[in-house]
Amino acid sequence: MNNVPEFDPYQLLLKRKKQDENPIEEIPVVSFDEEDVKELEEFCKTHGILGINFKNMNPKSVLRMLKNKMGILEETTKSVLLG
Repeated sequence: MNNVPEFDPYQLLLKRKKQDENPIEEIPVVSFDEEDVKELEEFCKTHGILGINFKNMNPKSVLRMLKNKMGILEETTKSVLLG
């Protein structure tokens, strides 16, 4: 016999209706460090960026990516060990 489950449109509609009734319960709330968010907001204000949408990406990563796209180099010190 065939092990393929049968398609039941009624069950599909019930499942869809149930998801539509409670969409907020399934969305997880993500919180980030307030200092990182403020730093990103200040950067956007000073550079004239009105709005960005990177979903639930970390604000520190978004800031680093924006700086790289704009050609703003961050001061980082790297040491190379020779030996």
